[in-house]
Amino acid sequence: NGALTKAKDGNGQLGIVLGDKGIDSHARLFDPDQLKKLLTTSVAMRAVTMAVGQAHLAEISSQLKEMNIKIAEIKQFLDDERASKIEAIDHYFDEYFLSANNSFELSPVRRSQVEQDAREVDAVLLHLTKEIRHAISAVENFVDDSMFGSDKSFDAQWDMLDKHLTILGQWFLVARVKAKAIQSLLLSNESDLFSQRKSNFINQINELNKNEIAELREAWIKRIKSLNAKLSSDKE
Repeated sequence: NGALTKAKDGNGQLGIVLGDKGIDSHARLFDPDQLKKLLTTSVAMRAVTMAVGQAHLAEISSQLKEMNIKIAEIKQFLDDERASKIEAIDHYFDEYFLSANNSFELSPVRRSQVEQDAREVDAVLLHLTKEIRHAISAVENFVDDSMFGSDKSFDAQWDMLDKHLTILGQWFLVARVKAKAIQSLLLSNESDLFSQRKSNFINQINELNKNEIAELREAWIKRIKSLNAKLSSDKE
C-alpha cells in the first residue's frame, strides 16, 4: 500500500502492507536483475554447502569405521579375558581333584575356593545366556533388502550363524567346568548338597534347551525358510 521507498542497505525497495489495525507487515521487492544475482549466489552457496556436507559425512563415516574396529578389539579382549578366567578355574579344579584323590578328601580351604570359583562360573553362564537372547533378537531383526538374496547378505547371515553356534559351544564348555565344581561336593562328603545342586544344574540345562536354544533354533529355521523362498523364486 502506497509508494515504495529505497531500502537503506540498498537491497531492493520497501513497502508496507496495511491491515485492519494499521501496518500489518513490510515487504521488500527486488529488481529482476538483482534477483538473478541473488539466485546465482544462492545456487553457488548450496553447492558449497553440499560439498562441505559430503566432506563431513566422509569424515564421520571414517571415524565410525575406526570406532567399530576399536569396539571389536575391546569385545575380543573381554571375550579372551572371560575365556582365560574359565580356563584357569578349570585348571585349578583339576589340581584340586588330584590332590583330593591322594587324600580322599578336599581341604576346607580348597573347598571354599571351589565355591568362590563356582560363583564366577555361574556369572559367565548367565552372561552367555544373555548373549544367546541377543542372538535371537539379531536373527529376528536382520533385514535383507535384496529381492532374491545377495552374496553380501548371505555372507552376513553365515557369519552371524557361526558366531551364534560359537556362543552355544562356549556355554556348554563353561557348563562342564561348573559340573566339576558340583562334583567336588562329593570329595567334601556333602552328598545331600551335591544331589541338590546336581538337580538344579540339570534343570538349568533343560531350561536353556527349552527356552533360549529352542527360540534361537526356531528363529534360524524361519530365516532359512525365507532365504529358500527367495532362492526358489529366482529362476536362475
